[in-house]
Amino acid sequence: MVRDGRLGDYNNDGFVDLFVPNTTASFGASINFLYRNNGDGTFTHQSADQAGPIASDKDASAFGYWGDVNNDGFLDLLVPSGIASANSRPVSSRLYVNRGSGAFRSADGGDLTKPYYYWGGGGLADYDNDGNLDAFICAAWADSGHMTNLLFHGRGDGTFSLLTSSVVATDQSENSNDAAWGDFNNDGLPDLIVANNSVQDFFYRNDGHGQFTRMTDSILEAGFKTAHHAWGDYDNDGFLDVAQGTADGTRLFRNTGTGDFVEATNLSAPVGYRFG
Repeated sequence: MVRDGRLGDYNNDGFVDLFVPNTTASFGASINFLYRNNGDGTFTHQSADQAGPIASDKDASAFGYWGDVNNDGFLDLLVPSGIASANSRPVSSRLYVNRGSGAFRSADGGDLTKPYYYWGGGGLADYDNDGNLDAFICAAWADSGHMTNLLFHGRGDGTFSLLTSSVVATDQSENSNDAAWGDFNNDGLPDLIVANNSVQDFFYRNDGHGQFTRMTDSILEAGFKTAHHAWGDYDNDGFLDVAQGTADGTRLFRNTGTGDFVEATNLSAPVGYRFG
């Protein structure tokens, strides 16, 4: 079963390549796919001999996130693993560091690659503008007994520290499914919205210096059961808008540019999507 594929130019040839995480239909372990862009509209599936363990490891991979975690100029890849049920053991995510030759190696990401009760998606972003990528991964799932998500601070050397005091890491949800970073107020700091499939979403404004404020009065926390979000400036006014995927379709919210959002329209669309 294919999960959420991600595009990224991992070999710096100017063409975006594709990573596709996979699981079985019962959320069991499966080998993921890495495709190199040939530059002519075609892609070549990479083998383990060509790309390393990124193309041979077997996990219940949920998502994949490209980002240069060690600041060497090459995209690395974070692949969170998911648990099949509330009775599953904790699992470790994979961090693949780019060797710069078209191949990857498995890396110890510190706290980021320790076993946790991962459940959903997340992403990489430099939330404190220190030049190092940080990470957020959804882990809240009441059935597993874990109701908080995971926020990691990047050290710039490919390792990460788990943060436990931030509001992002202490707010409780019965089921956080996915999250998206985006600078909605153009202050140069990535903000975060978390899709919750049981309660209202969590919308966090980044206040700088590693501090966040939960925007509980925002329409983006209006109580819909949500699976995914996507940021994108669909009206070209210079402010990021957001699409919110629910079981009933997609809700599109326009950024007013004053720190608020208004609902623009509802779309009959699947809950997984991207702007482009």
